[in-house]
Amino acid sequence: MLSSQFDEETGQAIEQHLKDIESSKERVRKAAISALRRIGEPAIKPLIALLKHERADVRKRAVKALGRIRDTQALEPLLDILQKDEEEIVRSRAAWALGELRDREAVEALISALEGDEYIVRVKAAEALGALRDPRGVDVLLEELKSTDWSLRLMSAWSLGMIGDPRALKPLKKALKDEENEAVLEALEEALAELKSK
Repeated sequence: MLSSQFDEETGQAIEQHLKDIESSKERVRKAAISALRRIGEPAIKPLIALLKHERADVRKRAVKALGRIRDTQALEPLLDILQKDEEEIVRSRAAWALGELRDREAVEALISALEGDEYIVRVKAAEALGALRDPRGVDVLLEELKSTDWSLRLMSAWSLGMIGDPRALKPLKKALKDEENEAVLEALEEALAELKSK
């Protein structure tokens, strides 16, 4: 009895939050999606449905909520968002969320995103590849060590350290000699320390 009562209450709460998402006030929409995230597994399907919402802020927050819940039911919908959403910020959140899911089926799509043109999507794709710790990401991350953008170099160094593939050792050492940015130098040193400890 308690279980079915809880299910009914949860269902009613989800319905109310979905109504709040249609508010004209962004803070109300934000609070509603945060509440759905806290509900967790029962809210996954409604959150996935929100990935098609007309408002970019709703899609972006739904993506983030799905990343925080970390349920692989969201894998295919998040891959779709990464590849097709019209807003760069939403695609970048999808890259991050795919890393949070820890499902290696996302690796190829993340490699493609890192090879793309959109800066913030590329940075988040580099981060996600490190979170997935899949050696298929090593070659593209090594290329990004030569990027003119310091944040891409930093995130690539971090990810290479997380992956721990010995192929990265020599390029990381070379990058350390050439690097001038303090934050990137620190990331390179940490990546090398990670590799040497494995």
